Amino acid sequence: MRPSSTWLCAEGATGLSVHFQESFAIFNPSDEAVNVAMTFYGATGAVLLTRTVPIPAGPGVTRVTVNPDLPTSEHSTRLVATGRDTGQPRGIVAERLMRWHSQIEGHRSALAMVADSLPSPGVSPWHRCPSVDIAHE
Repeated sequence: MRPSSTWLCAEGATGLSVHFQESFAIFNPSDEAVNVAMTFYGATGAVLLTRTVPIPAGPGVTRVTVNPDLPTSEHSTRLVATGRDTGQPRGIVAERLMRWHSQIEGHRSALAMVADSLPSPGVSPWHRCPSVDIAHE
């Protein structure tokens, strides 16, 4: 993945019947700390919540948990990163992680979905994120 100042993720969810747990892993490769504005949109496109998260510069990944702010929600998310000191767009790498637990045929499942970066111009910005099975008990 390459850094981008804007990331878009469709089909996020928290709570609901299978106890979705959503979080973001954000990496800032620049030498300037950034603020990431996270805007969550409902099914009608209405803004449910806008939250700004400070992300330090350099190595390390910051994990941002969504459930405390949106305990039961179906939504899409837009992340926009700007330099904390300059206010200019800054590239970050963002990954949305979704876990849920369900009982299917006697097995407990924990699955994750990972977010792709902003698609190329001319491609719909709201696209389905690929899913990855991270655990199956």
